Amino acid sequence: MAHERASATTAGIKAHDVARDLLAVLGFSVALVIARHVIHTPIGVPGHSAVFWIPVLLLAGRYRMPGCAVACATCGSLFGMGMGDLDAMKIAGVLAASATVDAFGLGQRKRVNALLLLAAGALAHVAKLMTKILATVVAGAPLNAVGVPLLPSLGLYVSFGLIGGVIALAVLYAWTRLSRARGSGDAA
Repeated sequence: MAHERASATTAGIKAHDVARDLLAVLGFSVALVIARHVIHTPIGVPGHSAVFWIPVLLLAGRYRMPGCAVACATCGSLFGMGMGDLDAMKIAGVLAASATVDAFGLGQRKRVNALLLLAAGALAHVAKLMTKILATVVAGAPLNAVGVPLLPSLGLYVSFGLIGGVIALAVLYAWTRLSRARGSGDAA
């Protein structure tokens, strides 16, 4: 009985679809590692690196495979650990952000909803900040250990998450425009 249910569930799945989804997760994961762990800017403003990695998570969340952002963050974390650049706090923050992106169900929609994408970017970055705050409280350290008050940090995290959303939106619109141009024969 269980074998029949499993066969009925997997009957419509083709090997090339699975391979395409695995390649997508691998591609997003590599992009996330580059954006989150390879690109370092000495700005010193809390949360500024989100303009690099939040768009990758949002684009992964837009992919048709449910849970792609979490899969991307998980694989990206494994790659980052292999590079020796990750600690538990960074992994927890990126996983919280990716789970937030996946919770928005961006990939389940046919059309891009700009406001939903921007909200997902902002809230994903806030989820990363909340993970950091929770870990700080659990560890017994003072909340202002970094030297930046909480409210301005929250504002910065929301702002950089929104900027990441704008970048992801620009990429999606550019991709759509290029796809239409290529499909209509306008591009050579």
